[in-house]
Amino acid sequence: LTGVSAINGTGNFILTEMREKGRTFADVLAEAQALGYAE
Repeated sequence: LTGVSAINGTGNFILTEMREKGRTFADVLAEAQALGYAE
């Protein structure tokens, strides 16, 4: 991803995991929810 800025920690976590580890949005979102980062 280029030219994208995250506006909060949750978005930053999700975008970083997707970009650096090749994970899907759904997978990272589920982890963020389990960790209490996202609702």
